[in-house]
Amino acid sequence: MSACEAIKTKSEIQSVEEFLMKHYGTHYSDIWRLGINLALRISDMLNITMMDAKVALEKDYLVIQEQKTRNIKGKETRVIKLNSISHRILKRRIEESPSDIYLFQSHCRNMGERISPLTRQGVYTAFREAGRAISVRMGTHSMRKTRGYMMYIKGIPLEMICKMFNHSHPAVTMRYIGLTQEALDKTYEDIEL
Repeated sequence: MSACEAIKTKSEIQSVEEFLMKHYGTHYSDIWRLGINLALRISDMLNITMMDAKVALEKDYLVIQEQKTRNIKGKETRVIKLNSISHRILKRRIEESPSDIYLFQSHCRNMGERISPLTRQGVYTAFREAGRAISVRMGTHSMRKTRGYMMYIKGIPLEMICKMFNHSHPAVTMRYIGLTQEALDKTYEDIEL
């Protein structure tokens, strides 16, 4: 899987959602929308169970054990406040698929009787194709990167975005969300004192 980029305009975010809905269905467009609102890694998104979602709706917070990030004692617990879009997606998914175990459960017949979420590779393929449609290199990290970039352009301090991503330094976050020299140069044009 190659490097991917953040989506940097609201119209492109909408185009990705529409492409995924048209060509891959609700599962994939919901992963996209929920992902850009929660800023979770794809492995953590795909492991959300329906029970996790139900508890999150009751408490207005999603609590997960991050798969990749570990502290000295083990997996890192992440508590995420649900916004209205996240709330709406979780509620609809529960109502539409009440017997599923996973929020994004695979219904592929060749899996046999095994119950599992959609695969990371399947989501990557769908996102890559959506990116091609808008001429942006997309992958599964594009959701997190897009969230971080949009937070940055809305004026959220880089240190807060860094904390959300659990990055070690704001410079890591700057590279991750795609802040380029061109973007920094633009600040000199936009802000004249």
